[in-house]
Amino acid sequence: MKDLPRSARIHKALSRDPKIKLGSLVAPSGRHTQSEGETMDLLLATSFLLKTLERLVDRFLRDEILVSKPLHPNQHAYQAGKSVETVLHQLVVRDEKALDQQEMALGVFLDIEGAFNNTPYDSKCTALVGHGVDHTIVRWVKATLEGRQAIATLGSLSRSVAVSRGCPQGGVLSPLLWCLVVDELLARLSGGGLCTRIRG
Repeated sequence: MKDLPRSARIHKALSRDPKIKLGSLVAPSGRHTQSEGETMDLLLATSFLLKTLERLVDRFLRDEILVSKPLHPNQHAYQAGKSVETVLHQLVVRDEKALDQQEMALGVFLDIEGAFNNTPYDSKCTALVGHGVDHTIVRWVKATLEGRQAIATLGSLSRSVAVSRGCPQGGVLSPLLWCLVVDELLARLSGGGLCTRIRG
């Protein structure tokens, strides 16, 4: 058991099912892999290494970079402890205060259609550089974004197209990259005397 990865030992130790093989993983079907080959196939299919590296970069950005240069306080998208409810609460409190003081309140809501899918790669890299991220990490992020393929299959027909913008769906870094891009817009609008909030 000592020769197996720590995660496999922990999984086996915590498992209540004695039939589960040591080192198995839960496949998308919900069943556990039955062989080492099947486990490796699952790991490779889920881009395990890429997801692990993304998690490391995400943790570094949150624990190091955003500590010294945090996101705008009115940024509510993909932030721990913030949600649609928190942004709406802030807006209601502000509007009620304005009404109580016999002031006018005007709300403008924008829905940026396909924003997550249409953000250019350069915008993400510029946002990373603007937050003081090392160029090596910026280049790595750009390399993970470029060269992606979208594949559509219908029956026996298959078509692939190069993806030239956007954040990967399900990407570990995707939400944070979006927050960094939008953060500059939020700062500029707030600096112009507008009360702005961003939600995911």
